Amino acid sequence: MLAGCVVTRGFTQGPDLPPAPLPAYRPGDTFQFDTGRVETVEAVHAADGTVTWRTGGGVVSRRFASFVVPRLEWRSGNNGGRFVTEDASNDLWPLSPNSRQAFSGTLQRDDGVAGLGHGERLSVECWIGATRTVSVPAGTFDTFQVNCMRRSTGSVRRSRLYTWYYAPDVGHYVVRVIAGGFGDINQRTELVRWVRMEAASDG
Repeated sequence: MLAGCVVTRGFTQGPDLPPAPLPAYRPGDTFQFDTGRVETVEAVHAADGTVTWRTGGGVVSRRFASFVVPRLEWRSGNNGGRFVTEDASNDLWPLSPNSRQAFSGTLQRDDGVAGLGHGERLSVECWIGATRTVSVPAGTFDTFQVNCMRRSTGSVRRSRLYTWYYAPDVGHYVVRVIAGGFGDINQRTELVRWVRMEAASDG
């Protein structure tokens, strides 16, 4: 079974934080991680609360501003996919110790040959853990620990615990950890640098 949270090196108990509103991304916002991955906001769609992103590797995706929801659609060359859901949203926000969210959907992948398959069914449960002060290459930040358990109920049953450490001062997560079925850390990503665009002036 998976542990209820993931705490790793460079993390200490954080201070009490006021509720954090939904990230307000703007076109041009850029986040670079220690894996070499660079993500840039291309467009913000206020009507449905989604954001279009482009990576340095050329992957274009659209997702909710709430990063806990899998990408709604993505494309890289001939490959791509989508997450079809009826109940996912930005409802986990504003973040506070009482924030909870559950949703489900079908993850479909397109290999460029067979087209979109039947996919796998995912059920997701999210909750907020303790605040943490974390140190990463980009600096030291007070964060909310955001946990989501993703369970596949398709032909291959598996569970993954996703943990993001969201820094209100950055307006994005500064660490993401993905743990496998035995609580071992399979993947850890840390923020190296970021650029946030200024809001448009009314004048």
